[in-house]
Amino acid sequence: MTDRPFTSDIHRVAHTLARGGVAVVPTDTVYGLAASLEHSDAIEQLYDLKGRPHDKPIPILVASSEEAKRLSSNLSSVACRLVRAFWPGPLTIVVQAARGVPEACLSGGRTVGLRMPDHGALLSLLAACGGALAVTSANSSGDPETVTASDAFASLNELPDIVLDCGIAPGRRPSTVIDTTTFPPTVLREGTLDADLVLAVTERS
Repeated sequence: MTDRPFTSDIHRVAHTLARGGVAVVPTDTVYGLAASLEHSDAIEQLYDLKGRPHDKPIPILVASSEEAKRLSSNLSSVACRLVRAFWPGPLTIVVQAARGVPEACLSGGRTVGLRMPDHGALLSLLAACGGALAVTSANSSGDPETVTASDAFASLNELPDIVLDCGIAPGRRPSTVIDTTTFPPTVLREGTLDADLVLAVTERS
């Protein structure tokens, strides 16, 4: 690790992640801390860098809805409606995890939060990394979410391997999270998207 591992080179960041490193990355909501799904030890490191409790799963960001289908054992009709209505965008959809989703992302459960971000640089990075990355917010647990690379870098307990700096995160608030494995679906966190707007989509026939 270097003292100031900032870059705007997506391929350099992808190479670092492919080798098992961790990276601070921008999203359309706030800055995130990313690891490859191929490196469970790197996903475990996300918990250490944040001081995140190990009973909290790590969401996965995807480059496409097709990638979400691969990572879900059953993408329900409700989940599909939410994907069509809000992706790419600031909605995390909790679904049943497919076999092969890293246990490090699941924290002992069988569900996973998926989201396709509306951020060009991050989508390019996701595509360069095989279509998906484990990503959690880049801040120490309990601290406010960060909206710049420098703030994210300063907030973490330890230094990441690399930081992809793309300026201020436009959303400035985390994503809204909805659990589609319950009936009716449950909003777990209201973020950028209004919860009533999201629930209205789930109620359509």
